[in-house]
Amino acid sequence: MFASFACGVGWAGLFLLVKDALPGVPFELMMGVGVALVIFLILSVHPILLGRTPFGVVPAVLLGLIESLLVTMVTPMLVDGAPGLNLLWLLVVFGYGCLMTLILVAVQDRLISAVLGTTWRSAPTEDAPIRAPRVVG
Repeated sequence: MFASFACGVGWAGLFLLVKDALPGVPFELMMGVGVALVIFLILSVHPILLGRTPFGVVPAVLLGLIESLLVTMVTPMLVDGAPGLNLLWLLVVFGYGCLMTLILVAVQDRLISAVLGTTWRSAPTEDAPIRAPRVVG
């Protein structure tokens, strides 16, 4: 998921490079048509070409794109001297969140296993029993 988020940040960086290369295009047109085109490209490339890779988690790619655009739009509105985020810091913050989630899930599994007295896994494993679909009729 982190790799997909990083791809979204990369798409936003590419969009910002193209936006800066076209200085005469109105902001509204660039944000409307440009972002729609980038989202179309993401929805075309990631599920089809990268669907079975770590870069194929489309919601994470879109999250990376939208959060990056939000950060770049909010940064000019900050007061002088306020710390501003850039795209690299956005990756660091998201990576920190992924790491903390991993730690919380591992700790939660250990605590639940200790309370229940059995092995507990938050995520299904390969040897977990699969319930057969119920036939109605």
